[in-house]
Amino acid sequence: MRPPSLTHLHPSTFPLNAFSTVTIHGLVEKNGQPIPQTFQRTMSSPGDVWEMEIDIFPEWVKSEHIPPRPPSKLPPPGNEHLSVMLGQTIGNGRVGTVHPLKLYTHETDLPPLVVKVSRYQSSESIEKEAWCYEELEQVQGIAVPRCYGLFQVRVEEGMEVLTWTDPRYVKRQKFDP
Repeated sequence: MRPPSLTHLHPSTFPLNAFSTVTIHGLVEKNGQPIPQTFQRTMSSPGDVWEMEIDIFPEWVKSEHIPPRPPSKLPPPGNEHLSVMLGQTIGNGRVGTVHPLKLYTHETDLPPLVVKVSRYQSSESIEKEAWCYEELEQVQGIAVPRCYGLFQVRVEEGMEVLTWTDPRYVKRQKFDP
């Protein structure tokens, strides 16, 4: 069963902005007890996307010289809620870990989903990545994966984010130079 406002759509055409909130089960614990966390969709901000830690781009590529983004072809943002269970780590990198998601509360025709959870104090980097996906809106699902948005939540004191601390999720690879 699909979310009510999406019943008329084929799964590959669900709007990238259909979901306003996502509840993730299995990501956070407090005193050893799982605590589902509801993340709110937020807009990304480019910051100085082109002026990264290593300034390798010539002056003409700086952000003030980039043409404006074409208008979005998406419908107005949706108000759907998605509830999912976090799976084991399937990939990791400098910014975060990638996990498969299992739909938790209802069946739907959504394609298989994954989530990238930022590492502690890496939210700025993941925000830049989300901005890049927004720039690539027209080719999502064709040349790059579909991105359903940037979602954030404030972690309260005493909560443990398992992808930051639990060895089942934390898989840091060593790279030899």
